[in-house]
Amino acid sequence: MSNYVFCYSWISVYFSKLLSTTIVFSFRRSMNTTHGIS
Repeated sequence: MSNYVFCYSWISVYFSKLLSTTIVFSFRRSMNTTHGIS
């Protein structure tokens, strides 16, 4: 049971990092497009 909880927590942390990275990347790209920097 503890192994399942550990795997679930690791996956949730991985997806949260992936989601935050995607948000930051899209935000920077939108900011660059707004300021005209390619």
